Amino acid sequence: MHASYLGNLHLVKRSSLIFIVIALLVSCSGNQQPVSQETIDAQKDRELAAQIDEYSNGFSPIMDGWKFPNYAPDRNKSFTLSDAVALFSEEAICGNLEKPCIPAPATLEWIDFINVASQGGICEGMTVFSASRFLLQNSPKTIDLPLNSEVSTAINRLFATQFLDDVIDQTERWQLSSVNSIVDELILSFSDASHEQYTLGIYTDVSGHSVLPYAIEINDDETGMIWVYDPNWPKQERYINFNVKEDSWSYAYFGANQELDNQRWEGTGRTLDITPLSSREKPFTTPFPTDQSSARNFLAISSIDNNWMVTTESGEMLDGKSLSVNNDFVYHVYRSQESEKGGAELNTVIMEWLGDISFNANTEGTWIRAFRAENTGVAIIAGKATGEMRFLDSNRSEITIRTEGESESEIRLSNGTDRVFSKVRPDENHRLSLSDAGAILRINEGTNESFDLNIPTENRRRDVLVNLNRDLIELQIPEYSTGNVEQSEASATSTDAVEPGDNAEETTPTPTPTPTPTP
Repeated sequence: MHASYLGNLHLVKRSSLIFIVIALLVSCSGNQQPVSQETIDAQKDRELAAQIDEYSNGFSPIMDGWKFPNYAPDRNKSFTLSDAVALFSEEAICGNLEKPCIPAPATLEWIDFINVASQGGICEGMTVFSASRFLLQNSPKTIDLPLNSEVSTAINRLFATQFLDDVIDQTERWQLSSVNSIVDELILSFSDASHEQYTLGIYTDVSGHSVLPYAIEINDDETGMIWVYDPNWPKQERYINFNVKEDSWSYAYFGANQELDNQRWEGTGRTLDITPLSSREKPFTTPFPTDQSSARNFLAISSIDNNWMVTTESGEMLDGKSLSVNNDFVYHVYRSQESEKGGAELNTVIMEWLGDISFNANTEGTWIRAFRAENTGVAIIAGKATGEMRFLDSNRSEITIRTEGESESEIRLSNGTDRVFSKVRPDENHRLSLSDAGAILRINEGTNESFDLNIPTENRRRDVLVNLNRDLIELQIPEYSTGNVEQSEASATSTDAVEPGDNAEETTPTPTPTPTPTP
């Protein structure tokens, strides 16, 4: 499909021939007047220009980028149940369309996962949407669009696509590539209107960022620059330096002055990748199990400070502070991060299924999520805590957590019908187990006293919460009204779904986010 809207792209390749012709005409002249220093300098400039090739698809950050910077949407209000339906279809989310559409627990856990991940910024959605509007030659220009609910909804949905297997698999082939291979592919992309178009991912440690490449300059010595639109720096032309021979790149991620930035992100071809825009086209495979399909098992960890550690059944220790994007367990790193040094960050890393795990954290905020075909487990930690997640068989799962000192934590388990929440006080030990028969919660309060609660299954869809007062509360589950997803250039805003995550009890529309500058 991308080939059809690329027809009006234009290629700019500034040839050195004109400078060679001028030089020949000058050298063939019979005039033997002395050559001034200004003429010599001008000739040197021409010779330098003759050593540079430039390729561009015509995109301009000043006209085709967003006028607002990368931002974090309001928590739990950026990606809704309606957005999930828009990506995956009513049938995938609702199953039997003749009944009220009550989403499965795994669906709501994935929606909450997207909402948490978006708190690091949504640069991926901004780059993809700006590229799409440019290629489709939409009017008005992107720079003239305000951040209204229609625009924010489209950005949120495109942001979420980076976590889909369809997109991850198309990116994977470039993740172990070289700078040379990526530069060559981008040249083809800019040179052929029918060729695939791309966004560009750059990484350092477990942080990542999405930018949109639109031009390349290459010197004869195989160094050069990839010119990019960076949502962190609206209305600016930014560039990534590269060296093909050394398989290296660097980028002034933090610096307004790109030449003087002494905290540049640096890497090799293994920390650079490109994602085809065509991978964002529906239909998508659901990343959670539905009535129609199963899904890949995976572990996802989002963290403000990366102060977490996970140990696998085999004793492999994964440290959030030192985990590399090239680790064998890692298959995706979320491409968003606040750009100011010392500012708020939120990194998300997705790993292959690790089975039973133990974890510990001393953190301002970490979310550990295990997504399995039969059930999901979540531990949310703010403070100091240790614990385990165990998946005893296909129908039984268990989470244990021990908090120390002042902390705010929560654990959740879910299966096909039940989603069980337990709020955890400081200095407590909680063990929550869930099976087809129901849930059992045991709380030890640091003394010989314990609290036990048995929650038998009722063979119906329900969300239940055990709050800090030990009250058992049944929460209202968000419902979706079938047939109400509107489609437009930016995708319409949702007004028919209760927001997920915190189980709000009244219907609320998708809000218009207030952008918070990240540079």
